[in-house]
Amino acid sequence: MPRFARALMLALVFAVLALAAGAAPVAAQDLSPSQKSALDAQERNLAQWEKEIPGIARTADLDFYQKRFDGALDQLRRNRIPETHPRAVALREKVEALKKLVESRRAGLQAGEAAKAKAADVSNYPDFDNDVNWLETQDKDYSRTQFFDDVDRVGRLVKQFNAVQEEWKKRNEAYQPLIAAAGKHGSFIKNKFEGARRAFVHFHESLNKVLSAAFAELPAAIDQALKLAEQGKAEQKPGFFTGGVRQQMELADTRLKLLAALNDKHEKYVTFSAKYREAQARIEELSSTLKEKILAETQPPQDKYTGADAEELRSAIASEWGKAWPKDEVLAVRMTSEAWKREVSWDETAPGSWKKTDMSFLYARVVVKSSATVATIYVAVVNLDNLTNSRSIGVQTKGGAWVVSEMLAANFK
Repeated sequence: MPRFARALMLALVFAVLALAAGAAPVAAQDLSPSQKSALDAQERNLAQWEKEIPGIARTADLDFYQKRFDGALDQLRRNRIPETHPRAVALREKVEALKKLVESRRAGLQAGEAAKAKAADVSNYPDFDNDVNWLETQDKDYSRTQFFDDVDRVGRLVKQFNAVQEEWKKRNEAYQPLIAAAGKHGSFIKNKFEGARRAFVHFHESLNKVLSAAFAELPAAIDQALKLAEQGKAEQKPGFFTGGVRQQMELADTRLKLLAALNDKHEKYVTFSAKYREAQARIEELSSTLKEKILAETQPPQDKYTGADAEELRSAIASEWGKAWPKDEVLAVRMTSEAWKREVSWDETAPGSWKKTDMSFLYARVVVKSSATVATIYVAVVNLDNLTNSRSIGVQTKGGAWVVSEMLAANFK
C-alpha cells in the first residue's frame, strides 16, 4: 500500500474514534429548553412520590400512582426526548423502582387490611352475645337508683364490686381488636362497655350517699314508730299499728337489712339492730292491748294478677301448700302481684367464673284458718327459671323474715 494511502486510512480511523468518544456530550447538549424543563418536572414528581408512597394508608390510593407513572413516561414521548438520553434512561429506571415500591406497600397494606377484617369479624368472638348480656346486666344492676327494693341483691353487688370491675377490664382488653376495627359490632360492644363503666361510677357515688342517709333514717324511723305506738295505745287507735307504726318499722327494716348485707359486723349495724329488736318488743307489748281491734281492722289481701294462668297458679300454690303444711285449712290463695317481676343477674361462683340466672317472680298470699276466730296470712312465691323454663313454688314462709299478719276469720270474704 502506498505511503499516502496508509496515512489517509489512519486519519480516518482517528476521526471515527474521536466522533465516538464525543458522542454522549454532543447528545446531552442537544436537549432543547422545553425538553430539559419537562425532564426537570418529572424528576421532581418522582422524588415527591417516593416520599409519599410509604405513608399511603389504603390500597385504593396506590392505584393513582400507576396513572402518574404512565403520565411521567408519556411526557418523555410528548416532548420527543431521546430514549437513549441518560436522564431519560434514569427516569424510566426510577419509575420501575417506584412501581416495585408501590407493590411492596400494597402487599403490606393488604396484609394489614386482612388482619383488620379478621378482627372485625364477630365470629371470632363466640361469646359475643353472652358478653353483651353480661355488660347490659352490670349496667342495669349498678345504675340502680333504688337501693331498698332488693337489699339482698344490693349486698351481693357490693361484695362482688371489685371482681366485676376486674372482669370488665379483662373482657374489655379481649375486645380491643374488634373495637379498633371500628365496625358495627365493635362500636356496639364499645358502647356496652362504656355504659357499664359509667354504672360502676354511679353505684359507688350513690351507695355512699345512701349509706350516709340510712345512718340517719334508721334510728329516726324507730323512734317515730315507738312514738306512734305509744300514741296509738293511749288513744286506743289500732289503725296506728297497721298504718304509721308498720310503715316506720318497715322503713327501718330495709335500712337495717342493707347494712347487714354490706357488713353485719359493723359497729353501727350492731347498735341499730339491738335498738330495732327492742322497739319490736315494745311495739308488740303496746299492740297486744289492742289486738282484737287490730284484727278487726285488718282486711283480706286482694287479687291483683289477671293473667290467663291465674287460676292454674292458685291451684298449684294451694297444692304445694297442702304438701308442706298438711294440717292447715287454706281459706284462699290471693295473687297479690300485678305482674311477674323478672330479674337477670350474673354472679361470680369462683374467681373469674360467672353464672347467669334469669328468674321471674310472682307473689301470692295464702290465707289459713288458724283458730275458730282468727285467720293468718302467709306469703307464697312462684319462681320461674327462664333459662330452663322450669317452675317452683316457695311455701316455706312461716316465720323468719317473711311478713305474717292476722285478721278475724269472720272478715274474710
